Amino acid sequence: MHERLTHRLLLAGLAFLLCLSFPVRSGLARDPATELKAAFLVRFSRYVNWPMETFRAADDPIYIGIMGRDPFGSAINRAARGFRARGRRIEIIRLQKTQDAGRCNILFIAENQAEKIDDIISRLQGRPILLVSDMDNFLNREGMIRFVSVENKIRFDINLANCRKNRLEISSKLLKIAHRVIK
Repeated sequence: MHERLTHRLLLAGLAFLLCLSFPVRSGLARDPATELKAAFLVRFSRYVNWPMETFRAADDPIYIGIMGRDPFGSAINRAARGFRARGRRIEIIRLQKTQDAGRCNILFIAENQAEKIDDIISRLQGRPILLVSDMDNFLNREGMIRFVSVENKIRFDINLANCRKNRLEISSKLLKIAHRVIK
C-alpha cells in the first residue's frame, strides 16, 4: 500500500512540475502528448549515470539527439531551455545519419527509422547512449526506454538489462515511476 501511494505521489509530482514547466500561451495549440514526451526525454538526463569517461570536461553538455523525422518540433527546445542536469546544460541536435549519433548521450529514434532500427542499434551497441523511442517492440531490439500510452496517459517502459549492457545506470527514482521495468 505504501509503495502504491509513493508511486502515485511521484507521478503526481512529476505531472505537476511538467505543467509548471509548460505554460500555454493564448492562441497557441500544443499537443499535450508531444509536450510530455519532450519533457520526459529532457528530464531523463537527471536520472542516468554515464561512465566517467563519457564527458571530457565538467561543463560538457548532455546531447539529446533526434534521429529521423522530429516528432517534437519546438517542444523539445522549450523543455531543454535553461534546464540543467548534474550541472550540465542540455543541447538538442537533429540527426539524419547514424554515424552522427555517436556524439549523443540520449538518442530518440523516430518512428520513420523503423526499417533502419537494427542497423542504428548495432552501430551504437556498447556505447553509453540512452536509446529512447515509441516504436513497437523497441525494448526487445536493444532499446532502453519506450514511450507507451496507458489509459490515455503517456508513460514509459525501461529495459534495465539493455541499459546495463551499455554501461548506463538508471536511478531508482526513475525506475519507480516507470510503467514497466524489464530486468
